Amino acid sequence: MKTSFLALRRRAAVGTVVSALVALSSATAFAQPDPFADYEAQKRGAPLPEVAHTEEPVEVVLPVKKGAFALGLRSAFAYSSTSAESLTGPSETNSTLFLRLAPALEYHVKDNLVVGASFGLLQKSIGREEGSGGRSETSWMPELSAQYDISLTKRLALMPGLGLGLYFGGSDRNLRLNTPGNPVVEESTSTFGVAVTVALRVGYQVSEHLQLRSGLGMFGTIGSESVSSQNVSLGTSSANITLPVELFYTF
Repeated sequence: MKTSFLALRRRAAVGTVVSALVALSSATAFAQPDPFADYEAQKRGAPLPEVAHTEEPVEVVLPVKKGAFALGLRSAFAYSSTSAESLTGPSETNSTLFLRLAPALEYHVKDNLVVGASFGLLQKSIGREEGSGGRSETSWMPELSAQYDISLTKRLALMPGLGLGLYFGGSDRNLRLNTPGNPVVEESTSTFGVAVTVALRVGYQVSEHLQLRSGLGMFGTIGSESVSSQNVSLGTSSANITLPVELFYTF
């Protein structure tokens, strides 16, 4: 009787172990994807279960290939100030300001070769007669430009460029009238001329779409200033060494 009881206990223990192994096997089977089930689902036209994946990080490179666009803002700045003692009075001081601000659009027509167009604001100070000091001339300026990108690294490039544009705007000057007492009056004038830009920039791709440029530029103008009351046009010219700072969105 005792032997039968022990035998029953052994059978119960074996049964418990077998049941546990069967349950574990079933759980593992459910946890693993069944290729046969996927095959059957594909035959029925059902969508396959999505497989999780990790996106590859985007490599940041400066775009120099044909078809690349860039939209941004050009700026250039120059300022000088001088002072000299005078024999007849206080020291003579003079300052010259040059400021350019222009939105621009660029396109790579070939690998490394860029053409662009911009339209923006040009402001510079110009000299005046009879010690009346410099006056500010404000103009609008459309410009066409060309640039060649010379890659130094994946993110960095040397960017020599040339631009040609027109400027038109106005200023004012003091005029001494040929009337009794020779009074001096201030009169508005209109300006028009040609502008040339030569620049050696360095461009750096900060992120996938953001590009920063700076360097050294030379800017020159040749034009005229019309004084309507005197029915005369006076020649004007300027030359500036500038610091360009430019920010572009590339795509």
